Amino acid sequence: MRVLPFYNATDHAGNREKFGKISASLSTVTYVCSGPISPLMRSILPTLSSLSESEILTWGKHIISLLTRQAMLKRHSRWAFNQKSKQVRSGTTLVELAFVAPVFLVFVYAIFEFGYAYMISNIIQEATQEGAKLGRCEDVTTAQVETRVRDLLDTVFDSNLATIMVKNASQFDTPGADVEQINFSELPDLELANAEKAQLFIVRVEVPYKDVRLLNSFFVDPVKAAEAADKERNLVLSGHSVRRHE
Repeated sequence: MRVLPFYNATDHAGNREKFGKISASLSTVTYVCSGPISPLMRSILPTLSSLSESEILTWGKHIISLLTRQAMLKRHSRWAFNQKSKQVRSGTTLVELAFVAPVFLVFVYAIFEFGYAYMISNIIQEATQEGAKLGRCEDVTTAQVETRVRDLLDTVFDSNLATIMVKNASQFDTPGADVEQINFSELPDLELANAEKAQLFIVRVEVPYKDVRLLNSFFVDPVKAAEAADKERNLVLSGHSVRRHE
């Protein structure tokens, strides 16, 4: 048994006379889909006693049909409103994407590029340390150190792009020497096989950033692209290790 809000059926032309008997006094409509009507309902709604059970069932089914139709219309109206709202917001979504996507892509570009450059710097530093550890041993040649360094560099990038230097670092023993002002390429070369005991030497690796970069420049403007290329030309990733020969 279900209780529905009263439906004013007097507006319905086909049933105006029948519903006129009860429309003035009923505030709720009780209908039964199957089975006899409860005597309790007849005591609560004495107005229905003038109608037969079949008439009440027919009337209830008609009310259900009308309410179902009304609910379907409301549901369809709500669906149509939602579809219209989606169509209205589709343009807004495209505008938001046009503003957010370039910024997001720049961040992704920076993450990849800085991450790769950091990895290159780490492998360069590791290669120089391994080369210096090997070079400090007796009877090890400079060529063997360079080969060891190249083997490690080849795990990340082509070692032929890098400049590998094994230099005499005796200048570092000078008190007050400014290391930042030293031009490592101008230091004298050193053959480790002929190095004296406790002689200071340096193993250094330099590679131009433009040769090992992961992604190309995204500048479309030729002027800005040229400026970026000039800055990259002077940007060098490097690392070195200093040891004493044993």
